[in-house]
Amino acid sequence: MKKLLLLLLLLPLFIACEKEVQEPTQFRLSPDAKIRIEAVKSGTQRVVSDSTDVDSTEIDTIHLSALEVVKQAHSLSYYNDSTMSSSYWQAGFAGKDTISENPALLRWGEEIITLDGFGVPILVKSFIYAYDMVVERKIGDSRLDTIAYIPNQQMRNAELNIKIALENKDTLAVYDIFNNAFKFIPITGIEYKELKEQGLQ
Repeated sequence: MKKLLLLLLLLPLFIACEKEVQEPTQFRLSPDAKIRIEAVKSGTQRVVSDSTDVDSTEIDTIHLSALEVVKQAHSLSYYNDSTMSSSYWQAGFAGKDTISENPALLRWGEEIITLDGFGVPILVKSFIYAYDMVVERKIGDSRLDTIAYIPNQQMRNAELNIKIALENKDTLAVYDIFNNAFKFIPITGIEYKELKEQGLQ
């Protein structure tokens, strides 16, 4: 009788343990998940212009506001040596958020994490391994002008954290990285060139 009573007391524990083994952590990302690239919050911005019609003599002397960077952004250019194709990349956007309190350029989440042929989430190298990443606007018919950049150290931190989150199958951490890890800093083309020459980008 005592053995039967003990068995009845322990049975719920066995069932709970079995469920824990049979139900591994689910890692699910929405196929519509997007990466937000917002502006770094800083009070040190030198000059702000909200004009979309910038005189050619002012192109290399002003910083755009966060909203104007998002509105005027034409492409994202960067380098990546980890892929088999060209090391120089130029890409558009999955959209632009110009109505939120923090405007943002958008990219697809699957540019960082996608599923392989067996449905296993894997890291995509084309974006997360990038460096020397700049936001450009179009001037005239062909000229591209640098209006912001994403610091290299920021990209390396995001790369490390996304690998950890993927290894841990931590969905919430991945979404946090998508929403908060990437920040652009308004800059002029001349200033960015100087940063590169000094190795400070």
